[in-house]
Amino acid sequence: MIRAVVEILKRLLSGYGAFFALTEPATNLLLFATTMLNPVVGLMGALGGAMVILIRQLLELPKRDESVEIVNGILLGMLLGSTYFVDAKVMVFLAIGCVLIVAVSAILRDTLCHYFRLPLLGLPYVACAFLLLPMMATVCIPASLPNFVLDFLPITETPLRFLSPLGSVYFHGTATGGLLVFLAFFIGSPCLAFIAAAACAISHLVLIGLGFYPGTISFLIAQMNAVLTGAVIGGLYTTPGKRSITVALVASGLCSILSMSLERLLSIESLPALAAPFVLTTYGVLIALAPYRGGPWTNFWLRVPTLPEKTIEEKSLALARGLSDTSISLKAPFSGSWSIYQGFNGSYTHQSAWKHALDFFVTVEGMSYKDNGRHLEDYYAYGKPVLSPCFGRVVAFVSSLADNIVGEVDTVNNWGNFILIQINTGAYVLLAHLQKDSVKVELNSWVAPGQILAMVGNSGRSPQPHLHMHVQESYVLGSRTIPFHLSGVIHSTIANNGKRTFSLFCRPDELQTVSQPTCNAALRRALRLSVGCRHEFEIGNEVRRLEVNLDLNGQFYLQGKNNASASFICSDDLLACFNRQGSRDLLLDAFIMSLGLTPLVEGALAWEDILPKRLLPTSGPADFLWSLLKTYEPGLRFTYQRDWDPESHTWIQKGKNKTKLLFGLVNWTIETEARMCESLGVVGLELKLNGKSILKAALAGYGLREDNGIPEKNALWPANV
Repeated sequence: MIRAVVEILKRLLSGYGAFFALTEPATNLLLFATTMLNPVVGLMGALGGAMVILIRQLLELPKRDESVEIVNGILLGMLLGSTYFVDAKVMVFLAIGCVLIVAVSAILRDTLCHYFRLPLLGLPYVACAFLLLPMMATVCIPASLPNFVLDFLPITETPLRFLSPLGSVYFHGTATGGLLVFLAFFIGSPCLAFIAAAACAISHLVLIGLGFYPGTISFLIAQMNAVLTGAVIGGLYTTPGKRSITVALVASGLCSILSMSLERLLSIESLPALAAPFVLTTYGVLIALAPYRGGPWTNFWLRVPTLPEKTIEEKSLALARGLSDTSISLKAPFSGSWSIYQGFNGSYTHQSAWKHALDFFVTVEGMSYKDNGRHLEDYYAYGKPVLSPCFGRVVAFVSSLADNIVGEVDTVNNWGNFILIQINTGAYVLLAHLQKDSVKVELNSWVAPGQILAMVGNSGRSPQPHLHMHVQESYVLGSRTIPFHLSGVIHSTIANNGKRTFSLFCRPDELQTVSQPTCNAALRRALRLSVGCRHEFEIGNEVRRLEVNLDLNGQFYLQGKNNASASFICSDDLLACFNRQGSRDLLLDAFIMSLGLTPLVEGALAWEDILPKRLLPTSGPADFLWSLLKTYEPGLRFTYQRDWDPESHTWIQKGKNKTKLLFGLVNWTIETEARMCESLGVVGLELKLNGKSILKAALAGYGLREDNGIPEKNALWPANV
C-alpha cells in the first residue's frame, strides 16, 4: 500500500514539468512549490493530477503517455481551486473533468496527433475547462474567497516583477512565483530559462507598443501564453539555433496579440482565454512551417520534444560519429589510398546544382600516371575496382560507352558509363566514368557496401581516368546534388606531414589523400565485449568490476557501480560507446573517455570525438560554470592518438580535452590513457585532471558471469600483463 502511494506521488511530481520535458526531481519540486504558494490552489492541482493517475490505472492504460495528461489534470484542478469556493460540488466537477481529460486525450491522440502529427500540449485542459465552466456557472457555485497566499517578495517594487508571467503558468502570477519557475527552468535547462524570459520581454514590448495597459489580468494572461509558446517552440520542438529562437520569439509576439483578441471574444460568454492562445499559436506555427514545406524547415522540427542542451549534445555527438540530418553517410567507393581530384564546389565542374560531388584518382609520388601518360593503362586509377558505398538498389546503369583517349572528352554523354543506386532515404548515389563493359551488377539488384560494382574508366566528360561520385535528389540523371560525407575513412594531407586521421565524417578537400582502413583482427578480438564478459580492475586497494549485459531490446551495455551504465556497439572496425545513464562512476567514465570511440584498424592513428558533458570529472562550481557559460556548447571535444609500444607490446591510446571558461580564468585539461594488449584487451586505464592522476586502474582479471553456464569461480582468469 505504502509503495503504491509513493509510486503515485512520484508520477504526480513528474507531471509538473511535463510541458517542458523537465524530469529532474529538483525542478519538479520547485514547480510544485510554486503552486503551493496558494495552498488551496496547489492542493486542488495535486488532487487533479492524482485523479488522472487513478483513472488511468482503473482503465489499465499504459504509463508511457501519461505525463502530459497529468499536467492537464493539475492545471484543471488549479483553475477550479482559484475560481470557485472549494466544496463537495467542486470536487465532483473536478472528478468529471479528470475523466474528460483522459477521454479527450485518447480521442485527440487518435485524430489530431495521429493524422496531423501535433502534440497534445494543453488542449485537453482547455477543452475540458470550456465544457465545465458554463455548467458550474449554471449551478451557481460560489466564487473563491481570498485565500492565504505565501509571497516572499514585494508585490510591486521589485525588478523581479518582470518574471510574474512565468509564475502565472502555475497560477501564481507574482514575483515570487515567477522567480521559482525561472529557477526550476534554469536548473533543468538554462537555455529554456533564457528563452522563456526573452519571450516574456518580447510579449511585453509588443503589448505596450500596441497600447495595452500593463498590470491587468488580460495583460498577464497574454504574457503567460507568450511564455508557453516561446518555451515550447524555441526550447523543446526545434533544433536550437538562430532560426529557432527567431521563430519562437515572433510566435510569442503573435500569441500575445491573439490572447488579447480571444480574451475579448470569449468574455461575451464569460469564459477566460486560459491556454487557448498558446495551443492555437503553437499548432499554427507547426502547420505553417511543417517539414513538407521543404528548404530550411525539412529538419527544423524535432520528432520528440527535447531540452535544448540535450538536443545540441545529441546532434553534436551524432555528427562526430558520422550521423547527420543534412548529409548522407557513404563508405569509400574503393580500396587502398586515393586522392581527391576535385572536391565540393570544385573549380572545374562541381558548381551550381552539382556542387556536392567528389572526384577520386590514384597518385604515386604526386603523379597520377607512370611513363609518359599517353595510354589509359599508364594511369594508376584505370581498371581499379569500384566498390559500393552503400546499401541500395541499382535503378539504372550504362556500360556500353567507349573509354576516351587521354585528353579527350565526351560532351554528349557527360557521365559516361555509370551506375545509379537508390538508397533508403529516397536519394540516389551516382558512380560515373566507369570502364566500358565493366559493370558487374544487374538492373534492380541489391548491393551492399564493399561489393565490387565495376572498374574505373575514362568514359564521358573525363580527360583522365578517375571516379566521380555524388548523391542526387531524383532519378533523373544529373539532377540537383545533395550533401554527403565519407564515413570510416583515414585521411591525410601534405600540410600535416601525412598524419593519418580516422574520421566518421569526412569531406575531403582537393589533393587530400583518403584511404580505406584495414581492420586489425587481433585488436578486434581483444576488444570483443561479449555478453557476460567481466573485467576486474585494481584501483589502489579496491577491486572494481565492469560487466557486459544485454537489455530486452537487444542492446549491449557496460554495467558499472550501482546503476551506472553505457550502451555500446562493436563492428568489425569500430567500438563506440553512447547513452551514458545512471549514477556517477569514475571507472566507467574513464573507460568511455579513453575508449568511447576506438577504431579497430591497423596502424598509428589520430581522431576526434565529442563526449557528453556529464562525463566531466568535476563537481560543484565547475559544473555550475559549465552550465552557465557553455549553454550552447555541444560537449567535451577530445583528440586522440594511438601508437604501438614495442617494449610493452601494447597499443597506447591517449586522449586530451582542454576547456576554457571566463576568457581563460577558469580552465581544465582532461587526459586519458588506455593500454591495450592484443591478447587480453584493455589492461590499464588512467585519468588525469589538470595533470593530476585521479584514477589509475590495472586489469586484475577477466572472465564470464556464472549465469552464462560457467561457474563464476572458474570463469575469472588472472591478468598476467
